[in-house]
Amino acid sequence: MILSGAVVFDFRIDKIPNPYIITGVLVLLTQQIVSNQNIDLIKTLISVIIPIIILLPLFILGFLGGGDIKLIAMIGFCMELREVLLIFIMAVFIGAVGGLLKGIFNKSIFNGLKLLTIYLKKSIATISVEKKIPDITYLELANKDQLKKNGIHFSAPILLATTILLVIQQYGVLINYGG
Repeated sequence: MILSGAVVFDFRIDKIPNPYIITGVLVLLTQQIVSNQNIDLIKTLISVIIPIIILLPLFILGFLGGGDIKLIAMIGFCMELREVLLIFIMAVFIGAVGGLLKGIFNKSIFNGLKLLTIYLKKSIATISVEKKIPDITYLELANKDQLKKNGIHFSAPILLATTILLVIQQYGVLINYGG
């Protein structure tokens, strides 16, 4: 439910407001307390902080918005780290397939790939030659029309990935996490 609201905000105003994220965190924590679940503070903080650290470079380079990272971190308040990371990996796959289909449907896939190639070349040159982080993000390089045509709202793949994981867990399908 909380993720659905975030998706609505993302589609309507291209942002997930901080007060909404904070409210979501408070609701999730309250739900855990009311349902008598033991909250392991260290595990919870790890499930929140590690995804932020991992995703921060994608934010700096402009591939993810801040709201997307905060949304993933919010999920960490009610799920273990391995589940949060699995959700992110599934969301990336879902988002890639969705973006590819959208690009094919809009007949703009080659323009999107061309823009990505230009950005990656500039970034690699800046990092390797100048030894610094690029001063332009992917989102700044693309114009608003290109983003509307080729971009996706990553909150939707996050919602879908979370839903898939919860359904799998609810119906007893075992996932071997390797441990």
